[in-house]
Amino acid sequence: MEMTVSEPDAAARKRSEIRQRTEVVALRLLPGERDRLTAAARNRKVSLSELIRSSALEAIAASSTGQV
Repeated sequence: MEMTVSEPDAAARKRSEIRQRTEVVALRLLPGERDRLTAAARNRKVSLSELIRSSALEAIAASSTGQV
C-alpha cells in the first residue's frame, strides 16, 4: 500500500524546509500590549512574529535615513 502526503502536510513540510530564520528572541509584554499587537497582526493577516520583526526593521531603516 502506497502512502501519499496530503496537501496540508506537504505544504507544511515545504515551508519548514525553506525556513531560514533560526534565531529566537524572547520579548516580555504587558497583556494589553500583547493584545494590541495580536490584533494588529490579525488585521494585516500576518503572524505576531512577522509584525514585530517587520515593524522593528522598518523603524531601523527609517531612522537610518532620517525618516523618523
